[in-house]
Amino acid sequence: MMSAEMTRRDVMKMAGIDGVIFDWYGIDDALDYRLLHESTLAAIEVFRKAGLSYAICYEDQSIGKMFEANILEKSSALEKGKETFRWMEQNWFSDDAYVRIDGRPLVLCFGPQYFKDKAQWDAIFAECAVRPWFSTLDGQGKASSDGSYNWTPMWASSGGKLAASRVVTYLNDFYASQNANAHLVATAFPAFHDIYKQAGSGAGYGYLDYAGGRMFKLTLDAALRAKSDVIQIQTWNDYGEGTIIEPTIERG
Repeated sequence: MMSAEMTRRDVMKMAGIDGVIFDWYGIDDALDYRLLHESTLAAIEVFRKAGLSYAICYEDQSIGKMFEANILEKSSALEKGKETFRWMEQNWFSDDAYVRIDGRPLVLCFGPQYFKDKAQWDAIFAECAVRPWFSTLDGQGKASSDGSYNWTPMWASSGGKLAASRVVTYLNDFYASQNANAHLVATAFPAFHDIYKQAGSGAGYGYLDYAGGRMFKLTLDAALRAKSDVIQIQTWNDYGEGTIIEPTIERG
């Protein structure tokens, strides 16, 4: 039985989770980025004390959002990217708790969505003593990355539902596409059921059945069979997209 004092951090360790990937928008005092950055710093301290590792998934879309909000001049975008990675180099990449692949700090990107050219990323990574091992979202940024990570293929939904058979096909194709890479970052996911239509913020992306936990087992087993260096559990927007892995009343 869990005590009242047991934290989410403790539950993660008991479940065999080794660390956390933070979805991160940079260091600027713009939009809500400062609050997110400060929260990330606080969380890292908590997880580090527990012996958990961490890595960053950099949202380069933050650059575009600042440009749209008239906070950043477009001509300064690349320098802003360089500044961001200089900060990461000085504060995170030398940390023993930071995840590395082949001695290189692991950086994921949910995109790229703003920096689309390899030359831009080469210039940004030049700010680092050791070039990061860069993993981008499947289907994006191949020219600038060391590999890609998979994601729930809701684009393959039909009639508002994503069939398990379609997920299997997608996973087979994804892992085959990564065979030539020396290392692999893979993703396991339990389900998908977003609230966007209900909340009036879009049509939504469709529905993938939890299937009593079988979908999570299927995707996790696939990642393990592929001998992935890092397996991330896709719970980024958890309750808003039905990707939680914690027990819920709805799932029994």
